[in-house]
Amino acid sequence: MTEEKEHQIKQSKSNDLPSPVILMVDDNEINLQTLYRTLDGQGYSLLIARSGEDALRIAARADPDLILLDVMMSGIDGYETCARLKADENTRNSVICRLSKYGRRRAADRCGGCGGYSGDPGRPV
Repeated sequence: MTEEKEHQIKQSKSNDLPSPVILMVDDNEINLQTLYRTLDGQGYSLLIARSGEDALRIAARADPDLILLDVMMSGIDGYETCARLKADENTRNSVICRLSKYGRRRAADRCGGCGGYSGDPGRPV
């Protein structure tokens, strides 16, 4: 293979890579705005869900790489949403990071299979 052909292949691969998809799930508009402002313009495709139910529907269609999931929501809470996402073969490989204003131990103890924990984005740590 010629050097020119190798360069073309490398260049086309780097230009064809899709942006990582991040699904942000929170029923608090201020938290969603904070997350969006933090991540916008960083090369991600950002999706928003305002409930656990919406998150399940969007995740099934969009196959997000990362889900930032609020723990305390009305309707289906973050714990149940996490469990359903991990039980579904179409979404179980998405990395889920729980967001909670409660202590790390309390949030982490209730949702096995999630990839991480972070404090409430609306409150400084």
